[in-house]
Amino acid sequence: DADRLLGVWTYGFANLDTRSPVQPDTLFLMGSIGKSFTAIALLQEHERGTIDLHAPVHDYLPWFEVPSDQSPITVHDLLTHTSGIINGSDLAPHGHYEAWALRDSRLATGPAAERFHYSNVGYKTLGLLIEAVRGEPLGDTLEAGILEPLSMTASHGSITTETRLLSAVAYRPAYDDRPTLPGGALVPASWHEYGAGDGSVTSTPADMAAYVRMLLNGGQGPTSRILTEDSFRLFASPWAEFTETAYYGYGINVLTANGRTLLTHGGGHLSFVSSIMADTD
Repeated sequence: DADRLLGVWTYGFANLDTRSPVQPDTLFLMGSIGKSFTAIALLQEHERGTIDLHAPVHDYLPWFEVPSDQSPITVHDLLTHTSGIINGSDLAPHGHYEAWALRDSRLATGPAAERFHYSNVGYKTLGLLIEAVRGEPLGDTLEAGILEPLSMTASHGSITTETRLLSAVAYRPAYDDRPTLPGGALVPASWHEYGAGDGSVTSTPADMAAYVRMLLNGGQGPTSRILTEDSFRLFASPWAEFTETAYYGYGINVLTANGRTLLTHGGGHLSFVSSIMADTD
């Protein structure tokens, strides 16, 4: 809850070959939940005055270019998935390549508020922007600005060979030329190091509970604020509508259900699937 960890339950095997059970300290890849971490890091820089949320991305990444007759893409546009750019891929080459290759695409047309389109490459670009401003890898920024202040000591800001040794094994269907059936043969999925802004955090259930507790407390960590009240309000504002009851904030879904406001996000990376939900009421 908003004050403490009530419990952690684990199920199944972290490794099918050794039959090693999932433990509370087993690492999992969080996938796109990492977008909320990237958004918080951007807001922290905004608090320091180093990033203007409504400035063109080109101001920070001079090589960034997307052919368009519309206004330049801003940081806010990428944060809210309203830039009109393509989705991108979870398993493409390094984020630099995908962001650079946007110059060979075209923007969706229409007002920004009407063209919500979820974009992994947009958040990869935001990660590159943070790296350009801070002069360090994004994973280091996430660890210093979020993981350490929240005492998420088992978590990491990037996916590395070292984190693989602590993670549950990812699996994929053995056959890719036919439909996958329940109980079908599995093989270990290939692994790759990853540190882009669309989702590179590895964590445990207890550590993610600490993160969600910060959301429940409006940006307040155990000893200090992760975000100011004004910045958290920006983070959790319903900026872009994608269903009648669901909006996208800055790296987080803002949902309404039974009169209650929920902050949520899901993620997927390799064979990992994750989800968080904070009932702010």
